[in-house]
Order: sequence, then C-alpha cells, then structure tokens
Amino acid sequence: MSTRYSFRPLRFDAGGYVSMIALDTSNGTLVVAGDIQGFSRSEDYGDHWRIVNRGLYPDFWHRVACVAWSATETNTVYACVGDASTTSDSGFLVSTDGGKTWTLRSSTVHFAGNHAASPLPTNHPRSTGNLLAQGGGFIYAATYSEGVFRSNDNGATWTNIGFSGGTHYGRSIVIDPNDSNTLYVALYNENVWKCTNAAAGSPSWTQLTTAPAIVEEMRFVETTIYAACGSSGIYRTTDGGTTWDSLNGSFIDTTQSMWQAVDGYVSGSNHIVFFGCDNGITPGSDGARSIVKVSIDNVGSIGYTDVSSTTANVDLTIPPEGRSWWYGTATSFKDWLSGSSFFTPGYILIDPANTNRMWVAGSQGIFRSTDGGTHWRMAVNGMPLSGSGAFAFDPGDGQHLLVTTTDWTVLDITDGIANDASSTTFNPPSKAGKGYSVTFDSSDRRAFLGVGNRDTNTEGQIFSRAVGETSWTDEGLQDVGTLSTIITDTFTRTVSGGWGTADLGGSWTLVSGGSSNFSVNGSVAAIVLNSGGARTQFLNSINSQNITGTLDVAWDRVPPSGLVQFMQVYTRGNGTTTLGYTFRLEQLDTGVTTVRFHKFNGGTAIQVGSPANINNYVPGQTITIRFKVQGTNPTNLYMKAWTGGAGAEPANWTITATDSEAALQISGSVGIRASTTGTVTGTTNYTFDNFSVQSIATTTDPADKRPIGLIVGRDASNNRVVLAGVDSSGIWRKVSGTWTKVDAVAFSGSQITRFGWS
Repeated sequence: MSTRYSFRPLRFDAGGYVSMIALDTSNGTLVVAGDIQGFSRSEDYGDHWRIVNRGLYPDFWHRVACVAWSATETNTVYACVGDASTTSDSGFLVSTDGGKTWTLRSSTVHFAGNHAASPLPTNHPRSTGNLLAQGGGFIYAATYSEGVFRSNDNGATWTNIGFSGGTHYGRSIVIDPNDSNTLYVALYNENVWKCTNAAAGSPSWTQLTTAPAIVEEMRFVETTIYAACGSSGIYRTTDGGTTWDSLNGSFIDTTQSMWQAVDGYVSGSNHIVFFGCDNGITPGSDGARSIVKVSIDNVGSIGYTDVSSTTANVDLTIPPEGRSWWYGTATSFKDWLSGSSFFTPGYILIDPANTNRMWVAGSQGIFRSTDGGTHWRMAVNGMPLSGSGAFAFDPGDGQHLLVTTTDWTVLDITDGIANDASSTTFNPPSKAGKGYSVTFDSSDRRAFLGVGNRDTNTEGQIFSRAVGETSWTDEGLQDVGTLSTIITDTFTRTVSGGWGTADLGGSWTLVSGGSSNFSVNGSVAAIVLNSGGARTQFLNSINSQNITGTLDVAWDRVPPSGLVQFMQVYTRGNGTTTLGYTFRLEQLDTGVTTVRFHKFNGGTAIQVGSPANINNYVPGQTITIRFKVQGTNPTNLYMKAWTGGAGAEPANWTITATDSEAALQISGSVGIRASTTGTVTGTTNYTFDNFSVQSIATTTDPADKRPIGLIVGRDASNNRVVLAGVDSSGIWRKVSGTWTKVDAVAFSGSQITRFGWS
C-alpha cells in the first residue's frame, strides 16, 4: 500500500508589508494587497486569511499598489499591480470570483507596488493606496508616473485624460460623492489637481496651489476632503480645494513624522478622522504615535487622541486562537503598531456599516480594532508576507528546518510548522538581508547558509552554525584567493630607542612619544607609559586599503583609579595620528576590557559602531586581536580579541561596523599606538609580538557575489566539502579550509539553484 502524505502551511505569519485593504460591506469579505506577496482574502473580517494568488504568473503581479471592489460588477475586485521599472509586467487585474483568482484585463496602465526611485521617497510613503476612483460609469486611475487614465468598460481599455509624459507621479485620487464629474488627484510635489468635467472628451484640470506641495492620501467625509500630507502634517478643505486648513495644532508632529494614511466617518454632527504616519514620535516611555484620531465638531473645535502609543492596548497574539507571534519578542526594529517609529501604517480602513470596526494595513500586515481604535490586535492568521526561497531539514531532527527569506534572512523552525514564537526565531548573520541557499551537513548536522543583497549581485557570503549555536561563522567565501602577506614582525632583534626594521614591511617610524619609550628585547617590542600622552610607531612603507591581521598584546597592570589605558592598530593612515581607522583594545580602572573602533580625520577620535566587553584582563596575559578593514563606501570593519593562543580564537567577530568617511576611503599606512587618559602615576609596560598583516586584493571572482546554491557532503577521507553555486561566477568548492573554483558555469540572476549529492 502506498503512503499518503498531507500538507499544511508553515505558520510564519506577517513579516512583511501590506499596501492596502478593501472591504465588501455586503458580506464582510476582505482582500489585502501585499507589496511582494500578492493577495490574501478573509471571509470573517480578518480572523483567518488565505493566500489567493491563482493567476499571478509574472512575479511583478505580486507587487500590489491598490485593490478595490467594483462598484458595477458583482463579486468583482480590481487591482493595480507591477513595478515601475518593468512596465511590461504591470497593469490592471480583475477577479470575478471575489478575489480568489486573477486575470490581466489591461496592460495599458502601470503601477508600482514595491518601488521607490528618485524623485520619490526612497522607501515610504509609496505610490500605493487610493489609486482608483469609480463613478458615473467610469473608472479613473492615478498611475505611477504617467498621469490619470479613464476607462468606460470596467478597465478593459484606458485613455489618458491628463498629465502624460512619465513625470507625473500619482499618489491618490478621489471622486466627489455628490458629483461624479468632479475629480481630485494628488501628484507628487504638484499639490492637488481638480477636474470638474471628468466625463468630457477632453477633461480640463486646475492646479490647487494652496494645497500642500505633497499630498499622500485623500478621503472624502461628506463634502470635506481630509488629506495626509507627508512632512507637512494633516489638512482639510471644505470649499472644493480653494483653501486648505492645517489641522496640525500642537499635537501633530511635523519634525520627523511622515503622514500618509487617512480615513473617517460621520458621527452625529461630528467628523471622526484617523490619520497614520511613518516615523512617528514616541511621546513618552511607551510606543510610537503612529495613529491619531481627530474629532471635529460642527463649530470647528478639534480634539486629538493618540490611539497607538500605549503598548498595553495592542495585542500581538494572533486571533482567534490567541497564538503567540514569532517576531513579537524582538527588542530592536519593532516595526509593528505601537512598537516603535519603524512602524509604517500604509492604509487605514473603517467599516462604514460599523465604525467601531477598523483596520490598519502596513508593516507586519494587518491590525484590527473593534472598539473604535482604543484597542488593537494583530489580524494575520494565515497571512505570510515575507518571500521564501529555499529550505533544508535537519538530518537529525525532522521537526527542525531552516527557511530562507527575503527580509529576515533565515527562519529557524523547531516544531515543523512554525506554530508560535517559542518555535520560530529569525537570525540575520549579516547586513545583506536576503537568504538564498541553505543546507545541512548530514554527518554532524552543521547548517550552512548563503546570503546576499536582494536587488544586486553583491554582499554574498556563506555562514555556518553547529546545532545548538545561536551565532553564525563566516566561511570566508568573499576572501577567496585574495590574501597576500605584507607585514610580518616577530621582534627577534634587539633595539633601544625605537623598533628598528620589521621582518617584512620596512622600518618602523616613531610618530609620537620620546624614543626612550620604545625598545625591542629580542622577543617582544615594548612601549613604556610613564606619563600622559600617546606613543606611536608607523610602518610608512605600507600603502594598502583592504587588510586583515593579528597582533599579540600584553600589559603589566590595571590602570590607576580614574584612568583608561589602551592600545590600537592604525589602518589607512598617513604616518601621523590624525588620519585612519583604528582597532582599539582598552582597559578601565575596574578591570573591564573593551574592544571598539575609532576613526580619525583631523586628529579627533570618533567612535564607529558599538563597543563590546571581553573577559576581564589579568595583567601579564597575552591577548590576541584580529582585525580587518575592507571595502569602500561603505568600509567594513571587523575585530575580535581573545586569550589562550591561536587554538582559542572565537569563530565570530566580536564587533563589526560600517563607515563611509570620505577621507578614509583610501590606501594608507599601518601603525601601533599605546596611550592613557589623564596623567599617569607609576609605569605601565605594553609588549607586542607576532604582528602579521595581509592585504586583501580587489577581485571580481567571486568577490562578494551571491551564493544562490549550496550543498555539503564528505569526501573519501571524511573531509567536509562545501559546494557553492555563485551568481555570475560558477561553482566553488571548499575543503580543508580552502576555496577553489571548480567550474565556470555561469549561474545568473537571483533564482535559487539546487544541488544534489551522491
């Protein structure tokens, strides 16, 4: 009898961005538009969701800018999809079965569901939201950059009725509820334009120059238009656009907040309007002010309520079962409602049949309120929003798997289905972001992960991790064949009043401090600190930009009370102490020992990145530091420090950082410095040994190209063998610590490549 298998979805809900949400008020069906994941549909106001992407064959059709229920076709949903840079894969979609399946009705009109390019903002707000208006038998569309179009046959054919030429960026369009001939369209940095003869053969437009220059979203409430206007705040017009009134007062922040979402309703004689902003302020010690409720009575009095910054009012469990959410315990980049200023509310929707029920679409999916915005809860049950590419099962545990993602690099799932926060974690081992390939070594269950940049063939790296570890080890793919030793100094000579000449790298030059403070005794080099100030030696014959190296350091006492003593390696220097990136090892008077990066451009030390403490140092011990400086714009800095010799070297860098100081994107010399803060009492003796530096040559193969395929096995001698398919390079093989190119087959693009091992 054959075995029958059943499938169920992996449950890493949310994790991405929703551009818009649309409601069929007749039956409570919701359809949402994802920025990369296409459509999801709910029949119970958002308790449960199903992905509904049947018919979305080109990838760009999954990038949805707008979704709206048809005003004329029963059970029909319209959608604006595409990417601005690929107009051939952009257009107007239709679903005639309530959002379950989709077809292209027209490719004449073009939109951008996940795109940002000059002159638009680089991330948010985007050209998404209310881009369709319906009335008088017409559909009107505000396109990405080609102006306003009109259709009289439910979107099958379109005619441009204004602002052609490819430089007019549609942000929002609304139709007067009392006059279907009157349109208002917001074009980026062009105020608002008004048309009062929209059904005419050649409609005419008037620019409303009293409106803010940038209007991101508009909504009618009765005859009033309310507008979210980016950094200008929130506005309204009650006279058809002749005048625009600021509603900012002292409550609406315009110093950093970007207002981009709005919806409202009538309550008695009052207007109740909700506005949403990206990069909201944090008014107290709790969450961010991302959603504000504005109440306006019939005599013009305005009241404001912050409905998002109280974290206790936002429930991150997933209804209706109350499952915990895998990302809800994150302590940084809390991009959910009330979490932090990283949250972006892209769209607000209020149910006109029950105004206590409302939804906010944006970062991490959908948040829903059933009490008019006082309390909120996640509504993402069955709505995964981050693109996944590859997965691998742990050969020793069938419930343990790794899944690569676009935004979170890799998800680590330990219960087989990613059911809740206790079983799923994300762990981005590098700045690259996107995971491309993943596999396990079946012999010892070590995991291997290939990462790279989402949009360009850069930042490629391979990492590995043993079972039970939480950090990843760099496998060194980006350094293949690039290292060449330029400095070696074991200090086996005897020198007084200086350091003499290195074994390789030229003569040491005294830069600061008296010569009597320097010596070499046939075993180590020494610097004596017996007063304030710095003692510095440089190898000025070195002129390298990208280098990595090691150095053994020791000193003989903890600094006196109130002082800090330190040593540092200079890179990209100019033979003085006024220029360069430095790798600093310092000790406080408490014994705490720290590693950190500094940069000098003009003599002042400026910290780069964050420092880290290492085990408290016992005077007389030898600490080995490893450092690396690589790349330009940005420059990548790496450092680790440890005791116990080469065999005790930690797998991972202790600290990393990036920097783009213009004056330091150069080649330069290398130096060693010891110093102390304040005036020293007594003497501290620093010793140095085994200084080794390698240059990292500039190479294009594989350099930092993306590893889009990965497999691991063993050779006949049981050595681990790693094979990587590298984008636009070929197949690379690592065995016994060495990478070698074994095939020049040209993998191309960002598609996942899969290997098999036999």
